[in-house]
Amino acid sequence: MYLFVLIAMVSCNSHKILYAYEDSKSDIYAVLELSEKNYDVHFKYVNPKVNYEYIEILGKKNYSYDIGIPIFFDLFIIDNKKDVHVCGTFDNEQAFIYEKDKEQKDKIILIKKGQVKCLEQYGITQFPPHMTKVKKMDYSKFPEDIQEAVIAIDKGKSAEKVDAILAKAKKAN
Repeated sequence: MYLFVLIAMVSCNSHKILYAYEDSKSDIYAVLELSEKNYDVHFKYVNPKVNYEYIEILGKKNYSYDIGIPIFFDLFIIDNKKDVHVCGTFDNEQAFIYEKDKEQKDKIILIKKGQVKCLEQYGITQFPPHMTKVKKMDYSKFPEDIQEAVIAIDKGKSAEKVDAILAKAKKAN
């Protein structure tokens, strides 16, 4: 019985591939999460150079490129006032594409940045030049006052729950 539970837990976790980028000098942290099961792609990004505490870009992989967001679906932002902004388009705009580094198996390199109206509207033009494969996301790299909200988003909590967490963070400031 315990073996079955262990196998089930391991198999559930093995359906995501994570790549991360970290620049300790500028406090930029990004994670590219690829789902092997349903081809979903999530890009989570913190860059203190912009006016947003957290950016998540959603998309789908396609057959030509399996790393990055070649098909853009949605943009979710938490700004520095703890307000949420959502912007979506379904025009098959390409956000960014990476390819595997031939010399390092665990590294991907940015090869193409697309023009997405939604991203340009919020001034999001920079993507990590490279990312390295990691086993798990480091939530401590996200701003402390929104870490709980980011975890709730990742666990698929409702919009109401995320809003309540952000409202609590607003009151604390």
